[in-house]
Amino acid sequence: MKIRLHGTEDECRETVELLESVMLLQSVSEPYPDRGRSVLVRVYVEAIPRGGDERGAAAGRDLELPAWAARRVVVDAAAYRRHRAHRAVCRRAAVRRRRIPAPARRCGVSGGRAIRWSTVAAVAGVAIVAGWVSYLHAYDVVAAHGEHGVLARLYPGTIDGLIYAASMVLLDAARRGVRPPALARWLLSAGIGATLFANVLAGAAYGVLGAAVAAWPAAALVGSYELLMYLVRQGVTPAVPEPPAALNGHGHAAAELFAADLEAGRVPGIRAIRSGLHVGQDKASQVQAYLRELTEGK
Repeated sequence: MKIRLHGTEDECRETVELLESVMLLQSVSEPYPDRGRSVLVRVYVEAIPRGGDERGAAAGRDLELPAWAARRVVVDAAAYRRHRAHRAVCRRAAVRRRRIPAPARRCGVSGGRAIRWSTVAAVAGVAIVAGWVSYLHAYDVVAAHGEHGVLARLYPGTIDGLIYAASMVLLDAARRGVRPPALARWLLSAGIGATLFANVLAGAAYGVLGAAVAAWPAAALVGSYELLMYLVRQGVTPAVPEPPAALNGHGHAAAELFAADLEAGRVPGIRAIRSGLHVGQDKASQVQAYLRELTEGK
């Protein structure tokens, strides 16, 4: 009987010791390490059941185990669990480090943050000035067409408030990764059209050029606001999904093994996963589904 063992060297050694107690070992190969940076090895064993062929039994009694398999290692269960947990943490950290090259992280932290905050400050300044001018134009139009007092002062807020509310709904949908409602897009378009119309109407008395000058603050306000929303959306970091417990650690191992493909947005095939992880068809399909979630979440 030929038996193929696959695991860490300590696991294969313990398995050989267990086989020696229930079977007659005829040969035990040296541990062959897997390709890449894997900690797993392969060991090939030839054995016969006890009470089988006499020639095989004699060969099994005379067999001397290789030096690596003859070593007796006492493994503390708690220490072994801590070792496995530490190795899983190291694998996850390696995957995160591979997503952004080290030079980019070192050089881009302070520079990228300064660019982002300076852009936010500039956009906010333009939005404040443009919003105030646009409010005055809308107030003049409302006051000239029958509204007075507090109502005339509050009326322009319904236009800019509609733009704000619709943009917040779109931003929330982008953060949660869901499809935004069509009503939010329609109301955002209606708010933009209303503020442009009010500003154009405020400058229409001065001809085409006056209407264009009056419309510019509204366009600047809407553009600045949408730029600010874009910066907020880009600042959202998608959560990295945790692999299902049924993968038994193969999810992290596959993410580390195929990090280059995932960074390029490619999902490895079933055959490559089976070859790299030495798993079956069903397990490879589950691993591929998890890797697809990682690429879609980037």
